[in-house]
Amino acid sequence: MQKATGEVESGRDITFDTTVINIGEAFHAESGIFVALETGSYRFSFTAESQDNGPEVQVVVNGQPEMLFTHDADLDLFPRGFHSDVWQMNLLKGDFVNLYLLSGNFNVDGERQVYVSFIGELITTM
Repeated sequence: MQKATGEVESGRDITFDTTVINIGEAFHAESGIFVALETGSYRFSFTAESQDNGPEVQVVVNGQPEMLFTHDADLDLFPRGFHSDVWQMNLLKGDFVNLYLLSGNFNVDGERQVYVSFIGELITTM
């Protein structure tokens, strides 16, 4: 999923306006939720650009915080920080995963092709 327009504000779920590939309809862009269609091991990735030092992104599973990614950048050297996280987790069929921006902000500019993106894929069934 991608967010190409609007803002990504802290203290809110990260939602999206574009779904590029959605095999099985597991992604729900408006809510930012990925639903596990099978019990198995899943790989996720998240990318974003920020002009803020220290955005914190929380991975939420079934409404409960599961992990936290914190990003620090030297904004004197680099005016924009690029954030990229990849993780793997085991999910049961019907589990749902979303991202929550705990603090900071992310840049979104479709004209410059600066997106916030979230990818999920089934690696193996269990």
